[in-house]
Amino acid sequence: SGGYYDAGDHMKFGLPMAYSMTTLAWGVEEFQEAYQQSGQLDEALSAIKWGTDYLLKGIVTDSQGVKEFYGQVGNSTALKDYWVSHENLENLTVERPAYKIDREHPGSDLAAETAASLASASLVFRSTDAAYADTLLNNAKLLYDFAEQYQGKYSDAINSEQRKNDRESSGFNDELSWGAAWLHKATGDANYLSKAEGYYEKSVGIGNLYTGWTMDWDN
Repeated sequence: SGGYYDAGDHMKFGLPMAYSMTTLAWGVEEFQEAYQQSGQLDEALSAIKWGTDYLLKGIVTDSQGVKEFYGQVGNSTALKDYWVSHENLENLTVERPAYKIDREHPGSDLAAETAASLASASLVFRSTDAAYADTLLNNAKLLYDFAEQYQGKYSDAINSEQRKNDRESSGFNDELSWGAAWLHKATGDANYLSKAEGYYEKSVGIGNLYTGWTMDWDN
């Protein structure tokens, strides 16, 4: 439960949702004074927390760190033609299974983007809820370690039949760079900055980073 739907078909895709939380937290972190002046800071923080609480629920750990992370709710094949209002979701009769990445079926893009969302959110909650900020940052570190150690595209783990070719990833080096950048900003640890620079260079070198255009949920 929780989090945000991707559209009116009741699908929850973890990668674009995590990206949305990262960019929303980025805006609050950079323009917090404006949010305060407009009387919208509490609303912005609530919107971020609604997403990050959901993302935290999907993390499963053991003594070695993260062992699996749930990155999708709903099956695109079953839900693609089933559009009803979200308020009437209790009338939905189609099954909405949950799908995960794990050590044998990795998703570095999904895990690293989620790490970015939790790290960036930790910055905006640090002054008002330090305990929650610590929870976010600790889980961001765990997810990033998982993303880096077990490398692969999430869309190869959560296969195309389960997604109906929706939200397929173009690669994961960009998310490994992005996640490390936010962890560096949240911790000040220079090791994360080195990782961010290294994965950025790798992304440019293999040609899957659109350096002439803008950023989006996939790139």
